[in-house]
Amino acid sequence: SDAAGATALKLQHDAIYGEIEAREEKFRTLSELSDSMVQTGHYAATEVEEKCTALLDERQKLHNAWNKKKIMLEQKIDLFCFLRDAKQIDNISSTQEAALNSLDFGVTVEAVQNNVKRHDEMEKLILQQDEKVIILQDHGRKLVEQNHYDSPNIRRRLQEVVDRRIKVKNLSQVRRQKLTGALLYVQFVRDVAEAETWIH
Repeated sequence: SDAAGATALKLQHDAIYGEIEAREEKFRTLSELSDSMVQTGHYAATEVEEKCTALLDERQKLHNAWNKKKIMLEQKIDLFCFLRDAKQIDNISSTQEAALNSLDFGVTVEAVQNNVKRHDEMEKLILQQDEKVIILQDHGRKLVEQNHYDSPNIRRRLQEVVDRRIKVKNLSQVRRQKLTGALLYVQFVRDVAEAETWIH
């Protein structure tokens, strides 16, 4: 159900391969003995050859099954890592969306200027996330190119992350515009108040 669990399964699977390899010498010996019995015309040569062929076929099936499961486990680990990274980017996007949707722009020049500074920092963070998205895109693309068993889900998930990052960037632009408007407004209100004070 996660990368650590799949990694543990892969380690167990690798240990099974050690057992398979430990028996290879026995298979080689049986194959050589069978060949020798057939070549010397042993009375049971036909039966020996059939049994040896069947045994070697089963051995090949075992190797094929082991390789197939190895690939599946490796793909599971890759998928879990991909999904974990996508979720981390989504969590960051959620936090940024909440901050960018805030209607608190400030009611004084100083408060709005502080919000502008915070927004400048937010924009830097948004740009830094682009690198993580590029890495995720590369990872997803490689998995799909390797004919990963869950390629449709990988493509869909990747598109969701990219679309969400575009949404965050759009929200950032909108907030920048609103902060610019809010700063103009509070400066106007301040200047009007100063002018009224001077008049009176």
